[in-house]
Order: sequence, then C-alpha cells, then structure tokens
Amino acid sequence: MKAFETGYKGLISGLFFVVALVLLLLSGSSTTFLIGDWTEKVFLTYDAAWRNVLYLAVFAAALFFLGKSGKVTSYIARVNEDELLYHKWQVGLLGAGTVLAILWVYGNQIVPEQDQLFVMQAADRLNVGNYEDFQPGGYLSMYPNQTGLLLLELLLTKLFGGMNYVVFEAMNGEAYIATLLLLSALAGKLGATPFEKLLTLLAGLFTLPLLFYTSFQYGNLLGLALALGAMYFELNYLETHRVRDLVLTVLLIVAASAVKNNYLIFLVAIVLHALAEALRKKQLRNTLVAVLVIAVYALQSWGTTAALEHKTGGDLSNGVSTMAFVAMGLQVNPVKCDGWYNEFNKESYIESGYDADKQGELAKASISDSVAYLKSPSNAGRFFLRKNASQWADPLFQSLWTSQVRQTQNERPGWLNRVLSPKGSTALGQFLDVLQFWAYAGALFYLIFARKDKRFFDSLLLQITVLGGFVFHCVWEAKGQYTISYFVLLLPLAVLGFRSLLAWIARKAQNRDFGKEGKGDYVKACVLGAVLLLTVLLPLTHSFDCLSEGGAAFAQYLGSN
Repeated sequence: MKAFETGYKGLISGLFFVVALVLLLLSGSSTTFLIGDWTEKVFLTYDAAWRNVLYLAVFAAALFFLGKSGKVTSYIARVNEDELLYHKWQVGLLGAGTVLAILWVYGNQIVPEQDQLFVMQAADRLNVGNYEDFQPGGYLSMYPNQTGLLLLELLLTKLFGGMNYVVFEAMNGEAYIATLLLLSALAGKLGATPFEKLLTLLAGLFTLPLLFYTSFQYGNLLGLALALGAMYFELNYLETHRVRDLVLTVLLIVAASAVKNNYLIFLVAIVLHALAEALRKKQLRNTLVAVLVIAVYALQSWGTTAALEHKTGGDLSNGVSTMAFVAMGLQVNPVKCDGWYNEFNKESYIESGYDADKQGELAKASISDSVAYLKSPSNAGRFFLRKNASQWADPLFQSLWTSQVRQTQNERPGWLNRVLSPKGSTALGQFLDVLQFWAYAGALFYLIFARKDKRFFDSLLLQITVLGGFVFHCVWEAKGQYTISYFVLLLPLAVLGFRSLLAWIARKAQNRDFGKEGKGDYVKACVLGAVLLLTVLLPLTHSFDCLSEGGAAFAQYLGSN
C-alpha cells in the first residue's frame, strides 16, 4: 500500500519535524536550571541562539574536514569491516560507562525521599503483613499506578532485605549500561554502520543525566532500558517474524509500563507502529504485536490489582483521578514553573474525601478555568513556552537535583560535592546545553536529508514516541525527569542526521552537481537555511523574552552560593 506508506510517513515525520524544530528553538534561546533545594524552583535563563548556531557550524565543519582525512576514513573503514576491532571499541566504551556508574552509585548512596521512599516502605510493610497502605488514604490506595514498582521492591526486599537502597541503585547502573547498548543497537536497526553505532554509544555516554539518574531509586531508568529493548525486538520481529522477538517485545514493554506508567506512551507507539507495518506490508501477522501487547498489559494490570486487593482487602480502583494530573499540568505555577507539581492532585483528593469521582469534578473545574485563561493567545504562548522550556531546555533534565536535595548513607567524595555544588552543576549544565542543541539539530538534519533512506520508515517508531511524549507533557505534570526518556531517542537519529548532512555536502562539493537532483537539492538547502535563520532571528523579535525572565534571580542565587 504505497499510498498509505507515503501518507503515514509524511504525517508522522511532518509532525515530528514541527516538534523537533520547537525543541531546537527552545534549546537555542533558553537554558533551564533548577535551584538545588526542595523548593524545586526553575530558572529560565537567556541563551544566545546565534552562538549555539555558530558552535553547531564549527562542529559540523570539523566533522566534514575530519571526514576528508585519509587516515581517519581509513580507520573508520577498518572499524566497519573488522568485527573484532568494533567489539574492542564497544567493550571499551561500555567499560567506561561501567566505571562511571560504579563511581556515581557507590560515591553517591542517596537515601530516597518522597515517592521512592513511600514505595519502599509500603513493600516493607506488605512483606510483614501490614496492609495500611492499601486502606483509604494509604499510599497505594491513592496511587495504585505504583503497584508494578511495589512488586519489584517486594522482590528486592525478600532477596536483599528491606530498605536496601544501594541494591536498587546498582540495578539502575545495569539499566544504564543496557540503555547505552540498546541505543547503539537501535541505531544499527536504522541503518547505522558499526562506527556510527559506536558514535551513538559515545553520545549516550555524553548524555550524563542518564548516569546521574542511577542514584534515583525509581522506575525511570529500569523502564527506559526495558522499553528500548522492546523497540529493538519489535523492529527485529517486523523484519524476521521470529517468535522469540515477538515474545520479548511483549514482555519487555509490559514490564516497562508496569514499573513506570509513563512508558505507556512507548507501548502505544509500539502498537501503532506494528499496525502501520501490517498495513504497509499487507502482513496480518504484524498485528500480533499490537494484539498481544494490549492483551498482556491488560491481563497484567488486572491480575496485579486483583491479587493485591485479595491479599490486603484494600480497594485499588479509587485512587487519585488522572484528571487531577492534567489539571495540575495546566495550572500557572509561580513557585516552580507553569505546569509543575503543586500538590493539587493530593490536596484535591483529600478534600474530596478520597473519592476519585468527586476529585474528578474538582479537576474538571480547574481545567475549565485553565482553558479560559489559555484562550488568550498571549497567555497560551507564554504558558506553553515556559512549560516546555522548563522540561526540554534543561540540559541536566533535573538529574542532579535529585541528588542535591537528598541525604546520603556515605560521606560524598570531594569531586562529587563539586559536581553537585551550584557553580559546578551550572558549569556542567552549560557544557551539556551545547550537546543538547546538537542533538535537536541532528534530529532535524535526519528529517531533512535522510527521508529516502530505506530504513526511514523504521525510524517512525522513535519519532512517534517522542511526538507522543511531547504532546502528553504539554498537558500532564511537567518534569525534566520525564522528558529525558524521550530525549535519548533522538541520539540515534542525530548521529544519522549528521551523517546524512555531511554526506550530502561532500557529494555536492565533490561532484559540483548542486541542483542536478532537481528541486530536491533546493528544497533541502532552503529548509536547512530556514531552520538556522529562524533559530537565530526569532529570539530577536522578543517572542521568547519570557524564557529569560529567571536570569537575574539565577545570577543572584549563584552569587550567594
């Protein structure tokens, strides 16, 4: 069905192009920093878009001229052809990641707080027959979405004893290494050469927030590794139709969604991609992925709830209304930033007498007020610019904040204290800000210059996941710790995007045949030029002034710390 393929590819990649462009504009014009205490105050600070474009141009030029070096190209060819040499580099990079994870996990043995602590405590109490968390007002009664993580914590409690924080952090370290490996593997499924797979792995290593989240005893990193594995095996199954790949796809994405409900967006993307491939290739068996994922997830969700309700006598069907999270995500928040956590979900639930239906009515009233406020274009523009910059233009994705506000079981080494200090974390954020801009730019390059790649349709799985995450967090509670899971999906696209850009430039320069592809050359050049010009010029119109309002306050904060 060629018409379907063309239409679907055009729709998804077109929408993704808009999202990637928005992210590039936000990252180019603003940098987000968080105060290192429990106020969770967000500072939106000025970033010079022209400077980011200049750095991007210098980086691309450096890659271009390196690519013209005979020694460099010869060595790259060796890596691509010599499997042993490739694996030596792969082991070396993964070894470096392992060393970093060990240093971070065991040097930063943080004691969990808030939800991470509450789930651990609930697992401890469940293990000894105390079911208070399942009674009205109890933690699991309020947040039944945590039952998957609870079961994992219960298993760890039985194996390693209660409140064993370091075990969870060590698991996160393993998930971190698996994430790096799977990002590289996904790049390979999209057509990356062995050398480009190594570059993707290297890009993952430079995405330091992934490393920093190993100290966060929650389902984020574990869920990410499981979800990336599901994506990889789905692409395998849709190509080879091996039963093993089908089973692994289903089990991994269901496990990811159970450990952390945010990965339901990955689950939906996997289902949609399977259905799209079924239509494109006219292969009914591709729909098995969608059918089994939905069925097994529903069975897991029902079974977990039924088993826990039977054991504890609690009711897990009347937790905090999801509408409360939407209401909170659409509220102006002068303390942190628009759309950030403000306890509305918890307070309105208590106010409603732990009745989800009554809370839903309160949430709907709040949403109506927010919609009335957002009907003004200026209000809507300010609100969504600030909200999205706070979670997508934060180069640290809130990763150091999770350590800055928590106590540790050990005395942190000096180097780690320097990293976590206000000045140290700011310097690191400024460095990562450049890399973040390059990642957003690389994803756009992929859309502009790689649309005709034979594996481009496979990349729609990643694109639709990021697209879903962006739309979802426009209305849901905002946090950088959520968006990092989508950002890493851009890394394989960015590596392939830079490859496609540089290959196009090299081909045009060598053959001197610009325009001989017909209007294609002109379209690519014009779109590239328009993106870069828009990035530089749009901030000059003062459209993004609201994204630098925290600069003075942040400078004062740094000066006093």
